[in-house]
Amino acid sequence: MRPPSAAAAPGRSPRGARARQPFGRYLPVAAGAGAEPGDQPVLAALFAWQRALVKAADTSLLPNERTLAELDALEAEATLDVLTGGWFSKRRRGK
Repeated sequence: MRPPSAAAAPGRSPRGARARQPFGRYLPVAAGAGAEPGDQPVLAALFAWQRALVKAADTSLLPNERTLAELDALEAEATLDVLTGGWFSKRRRGK
């Protein structure tokens, strides 16, 4: 049995490598390659998005606070989409 990386036809990428390529192309720039430690915009936006989702789901907050958290989540999603060249929104839609 051949290893998965050798399973592709000659001249073609393995399925997994091709699927990862679009995001991987943006990762060094988006993750802050060459920047100061801690200056990683994709990770910062990802964590902001997660925090906003958690806050928006918190039923102990007032409705307007939850609405503001939903807007924060949308802003973080848009930021992630820009930083990843559209990969994030495509992934969220399941494509």
